Amino acid sequence: MREKLSKKEMSDQRNIRDHKRRLLAAKYELRRKLYKAFCKDSDLPSDMRDKLRYKLSKLPINSSFARVRNRCISTGRPHSVYEFFRISRIVFHGLASRDRLLLGRIGCQPVEAPFVTIGQIPPFVFFLFFVITPILGRVGRGIPNSYTDETNQ
Repeated sequence: MREKLSKKEMSDQRNIRDHKRRLLAAKYELRRKLYKAFCKDSDLPSDMRDKLRYKLSKLPINSSFARVRNRCISTGRPHSVYEFFRISRIVFHGLASRDRLLLGRIGCQPVEAPFVTIGQIPPFVFFLFFVITPILGRVGRGIPNSYTDETNQ
């Protein structure tokens, strides 16, 4: 009996399967294009075009680029995938809201002047949050809060 796979294992299997399809499509791309071009050529005899159509049908099914899907590399989701980042919109919005997208993109760039400066800003803001939070907590205690201050009830 099959054991149930986790979501991560399922997405990994989907991505591996899609990667194999990409490799197979690249391997048979030229042959498939030649067969299709010869099949459409009306100058060739019909029996030769039939033989080429038969050869085309004998190629592996997964060697067609129509069977290749753009999948999210983290979830394996096939719909609404941003091709530039290779992640789905859901993962994209999650990463963008936590500044990880900017850092990941900047981390891929060469170590040069503008990229280094841009890459230093989000961590600075992140750690500044932990410095400012206690200060705001102390300042905020002087402001009466209607939920906790008994004098306002």
